[in-house]
Amino acid sequence: MLVGSYGSLVMKDNTIKIPKRLQDDFKSSIIVSFDANLECIVIIPVEHLPKIQKKLEKANSKFVPILNNSKTYSVEKPEVLKIDLNFLQLAGIKKECVFLGMQDYVELWDKEKFESYFASMDKEYIEEQLRKFGF
Repeated sequence: MLVGSYGSLVMKDNTIKIPKRLQDDFKSSIIVSFDANLECIVIIPVEHLPKIQKKLEKANSKFVPILNNSKTYSVEKPEVLKIDLNFLQLAGIKKECVFLGMQDYVELWDKEKFESYFASMDKEYIEEQLRKFGF
């Protein structure tokens, strides 16, 4: 399961070091896309796609437009992510980034943008929702 938040850096050749905790899920092929609503990159391990597609059948999900504008990559080295520069530019990722595990997929954020987004979240609403689910 892809959970947690992990920092990383974009290297000179526009590759990104994948945090060790996520490397097992990035061993074969991944689907990469851009979420225009959140302004981040979405990364889906191909093995997780059937599970996500089942969820899409049950709900009107934000993934529908995201999957329409995606690209599939074969992962050559599970410790390094190499994706097109245009994805990085769309998300505003230049140097520091954050991998955010969302169970079945990962969001890749520019570090400053993520910190700003997280700081702007309504903490009381989040706490209320967590209590509803027994957390």
